[in-house]
Amino acid sequence: ARMEMAQVSLGALFKEDQKKADEFFDFLNKSAKESFFAQKDFYTSGKMFAAMSKDLKTLEYATKLSERLGASNMDQGMEGAAYAMREMLSGDFVSLQERFNMSRADIKKYIKDQTTVEGKLRGLDQLLTKMGYSQEYVNKVNDTAYAKWLKLGDTAKLKLAEMGKAALEKAKPALDKLALLLES
Repeated sequence: ARMEMAQVSLGALFKEDQKKADEFFDFLNKSAKESFFAQKDFYTSGKMFAAMSKDLKTLEYATKLSERLGASNMDQGMEGAAYAMREMLSGDFVSLQERFNMSRADIKKYIKDQTTVEGKLRGLDQLLTKMGYSQEYVNKVNDTAYAKWLKLGDTAKLKLAEMGKAALEKAKPALDKLALLLES
């Protein structure tokens, strides 16, 4: 049920372009399957970025960067990373400094003078790489026992959700009838 709600909520941000919303939703699901971060983390992050852009390449790039940034500080995770990045894209760098220990000098060098969303994302990408938080770092983290344990739990939840989706679809008419009965 939550997966369905997440898809409907994300679809609303894309308004009339449901095909694009579905493509992004599929990207988020695929990314979650490959990461130690949960599906919920990718939905939350993706939804924050979808409120700012509808370009799939930009959304995918921002989401992957939020995974890397979140992996640099597990206490903040992807949600904290997406929040800091959304602030960064509007010109506020406080969360990058305070939540992710990025220096003012590095932010100025790599991000601050960039004028486009893509430029700021590229600057963040370069800064994360300089700090050692590359995609290779995320791949190594994904290969740890702890990450595999987290992934096992998330995969089990995803499979149960997939199995439950069919049951929920079949239950919708009965739920509608029950609602009508209660309303009368």
